[in-house]
This record gives sequence, C-alpha cells and structure tokens, in this order.
Amino acid sequence: MKKILLLLFLISVAISFSSTIHVSANSVKGGDDFYVLKNDVQVIKDTLEVLTDLATVTLVNDEWRKLESKGNIKIKTDTMEATSSLLNYDLKKILDY
Repeated sequence: MKKILLLLFLISVAISFSSTIHVSANSVKGGDDFYVLKNDVQVIKDTLEVLTDLATVTLVNDEWRKLESKGNIKIKTDTMEATSSLLNYDLKKILDY
C-alpha cells in the first residue's frame, strides 16, 4: 500500500503542470524512472482509461509519459472501447490535438 501511495505522489509531483494520471494496481515495483504495475491495473488520464494485468509507466523528459502493456488490455474513452494484446502509448499525446 505504501508503494502505491508513493507512486501516486511521485506521479502527481512529476506532472504537476500537466493533467493528472491516476494509477492503481495490486502490485507496484520500480525505481526512479519507471514502475511496473501488476494485477488489476488501471491507468486513467482525462478521458482515457486502460485496464490490464501488466503495465509499465516510464518517465520521458521528466514526465510520466510512456505506457506499455502486453496481454489482455481494455482501452476506453468517451467515444470508443477497444481490446488489444499490445499497447505502446505516449500519455502526453492525449491533450496534444
């Protein structure tokens, strides 16, 4: 539980001038520039929601941006739902229209 709280704190500090990324998982392991999230992973940013069993979130230029996942992935937005077995996504691109 402490690791999850630490992860949420680090993410909020690292992107304090960007929109917030909400992350939850049953297991969190990582270091200064990445976190591996396992079991019941949920990543939410604005209208994007990713549900999976395994994901990695990585810092890019001091921002939590790179989201990678393999396996059973569900992707939801306000206007669509999709499933996938592979995801490589830049979380900053959501707001860059």
